[in-house]
Amino acid sequence: MRDAIGGRGILSIRQLVSAFNLFDTDKDHRVTPSELKSGLERFEIFINDDQVAALIADFDKDGSG
Repeated sequence: MRDAIGGRGILSIRQLVSAFNLFDTDKDHRVTPSELKSGLERFEIFINDDQVAALIADFDKDGSG
């Protein structure tokens, strides 16, 4: 995990978990397309459904959702 985030240590891992938790509003340990879109909108990042699907495809390497 540390290698994946650039070896920045435990603080960055905690920040990553915190960010994930902001998006995972139903706390099921998954970020759905709608949660991703809503979460990005809270940061004033507005993307369409095709862009959401592209982001998910890029990050969900094992296809588990």
